[in-house]
Amino acid sequence: MKKAELQALLDKYNSNLKGLQTLFTSDDGKIDQEEQSVLDKIGQLISKIQGQLSSASQEPTTTTEDNSPKEETSVPTTETPSIQGNYPIKGSVGDDGGQNAPEDVITVKQLLNKRGYKLSLNGDCDSDCKAAIKDYQKSKMGVASPDGRIDVGKGTWFHLLTGKALDSYEKKVLKVEEYSPHIEKAAEKYGMKVDHLKAIMAVESGGVPDASSGAAFGLMQITKSTWEDTQKNNADLQKYDFDTYWKDPEINTLFGAAVLKSKAKSMGVSTDDPNFTTIAVTAYNAGQGTVKWAIENAEKGGSSQPTVDFIQPEYMKPAIERGGIYKYYLTGSGKSRNTSGSKSEAIDLKYKEVSAYGPKVDTFLEKQDTLSETIEDIAAIQGGTTSHNEETPSQEETDNNTTENTTTENNTSSEEAQTPTTSGNYTVVAGDTGYKIAAKLGISFDALSAANKGVVWTKLQVGQKLQLPSSQSTSPETPKEETPKMGSYTVVSGDTGYKIAGKLGISFDALSAANKGVVWTKLQVGQKLNTPAGAGTAADTGTQETTDNTTVAEEYHGDNTTWDKHTNKRIPTLDSRVQKAAYGFINTVEKELGIKLRVTSALRTVAEQDALYAKGNVTKARGGQSYHNYGLAIDVVEIKNGQAIWNCDWPKISAVGKRFGFEWGGDWKNFVDKPHFQMTFGKSVRQLCIAKYPDRAKQYGYL
Repeated sequence: MKKAELQALLDKYNSNLKGLQTLFTSDDGKIDQEEQSVLDKIGQLISKIQGQLSSASQEPTTTTEDNSPKEETSVPTTETPSIQGNYPIKGSVGDDGGQNAPEDVITVKQLLNKRGYKLSLNGDCDSDCKAAIKDYQKSKMGVASPDGRIDVGKGTWFHLLTGKALDSYEKKVLKVEEYSPHIEKAAEKYGMKVDHLKAIMAVESGGVPDASSGAAFGLMQITKSTWEDTQKNNADLQKYDFDTYWKDPEINTLFGAAVLKSKAKSMGVSTDDPNFTTIAVTAYNAGQGTVKWAIENAEKGGSSQPTVDFIQPEYMKPAIERGGIYKYYLTGSGKSRNTSGSKSEAIDLKYKEVSAYGPKVDTFLEKQDTLSETIEDIAAIQGGTTSHNEETPSQEETDNNTTENTTTENNTSSEEAQTPTTSGNYTVVAGDTGYKIAAKLGISFDALSAANKGVVWTKLQVGQKLQLPSSQSTSPETPKEETPKMGSYTVVSGDTGYKIAGKLGISFDALSAANKGVVWTKLQVGQKLNTPAGAGTAADTGTQETTDNTTVAEEYHGDNTTWDKHTNKRIPTLDSRVQKAAYGFINTVEKELGIKLRVTSALRTVAEQDALYAKGNVTKARGGQSYHNYGLAIDVVEIKNGQAIWNCDWPKISAVGKRFGFEWGGDWKNFVDKPHFQMTFGKSVRQLCIAKYPDRAKQYGYL
């Protein structure tokens, strides 16, 4: 068929789809399973026609149509944007029909070698490679008749990435990671948390870019009417028409984030709220008006956490009744499930439906945490990281839209390329992504992107040259760990070795090691002590500072281990004084409240803090401005049946934390952070930064 005929057919089916949607929702505002099946079939036809139309659009034409360039956008302005994600492999690898693209073969061989095989890292899927895939399927996965092929997003691929069989939630989490660069960009632009946006995408589409119910479309499952309404309020999105761009992962994610931001605003909820994911997915199903009313009900009911408690039946059911959304189970297509035919049962059924979304999104948040190492592996593969003992694989050729094509320099070390040159260029090293580079340079990703028009950030190559923004071109600096300076301390009345260590923000062992020969039971007022590198300086004036944290922690005589392997890895990274308190906190909450807590974050390096700050929506603290950077803070979450429960009993949990000397982020006025607990030992971040990172302290105006 000709292009014009295909377009006419497409318009016809789109019109039919819209008419049926209106018809099906005219009764009760909902679409039942049978009606949805009809819409799905029409949606499939539309997708097929769009594919044929795309092919026709790519053929040479002799028409006199206006082919003038469209307005430049942030993505290539093809008529049908690609729905390809950022997964490490783009096609199947192995025997029996494997596509075996060289770059995909190299990636698979890297992963097989990580699992104990010894394959040559070239792009040839030879007999050894195929035999290794079959052996892996048989010996590691227990497949009786292995096919010897690895397909994107299928069982062998996930097992190879993680070393285990994955459940449906875990598969969706890894699928969503495919679009991580787009999610990070959207989260930064609309002030959302990256992990929240990922979890919502996992619930909505499972990370499938062309997912369509016939009513909602794409990664973020947006209706056409919502897309168009969003354009009215976001001028920078007006250039992306729905029919062309709904399948585009980057654009659909941007629209989804914009919609969520708008919903949050209309409900009076912050996107920083720890329970935002539950609020958002509930609003998707029940409507933002219903959720807003439920929150208001919780406030009127005296709840101290209305954005957490809103989902409780005493608050949500009246909101469901007020909005009338229960009618689906009373007079609509769901009435067959209402055995009594009563209004109260209809409300109960609707409540059961909408309240199920919160636990589901919490599960995705938990799976993100448990699969964090695998996600880091994916990021490393995407960034081109290879083992130092393996030859560097050839890289995929830079997209035609990039400003220059560069080849991989096999002999370029990360040490040589880590620091941008003073000529106004930055040289990409293994593991780099656009956001990581921006964090190194201390600039936003948008600024870096604006200086490098046409660069495809998901296809960076080791050795590739990037332009620095004009403000960075003369003296770009890569954030780095700085060497702390030594100091001294003058003993004051009432001092003991442990009190002094508490004032200085160090362990007693570190203080003792710097003062060999000192008899700690015979300290004298005015005596000079050496302070080890990294110690604080405020106590040099003799100011008496609280050391309650130290004594409270010492009251705990339980195990220095917890129920959770992740927590057991993170607590030892903390300051030694905080470790005992952290173990006591976690174990006492479990013993007294029956709540199992997991430490999700403990010590962060300044480089890690800078990277989080660069995202714009995770933290307001730069490197050196967080107690996490000194091992003095933890973030926690309740784990129940393998799921992260963010709407847990924070008042009771925080009461235990305070008994162990922790300050609770939930008490803060300007930035409430309920999962956060910290010990300051009388030190401000300013004082800690001056002592350990004087160069940064000058940069922040502390000196």
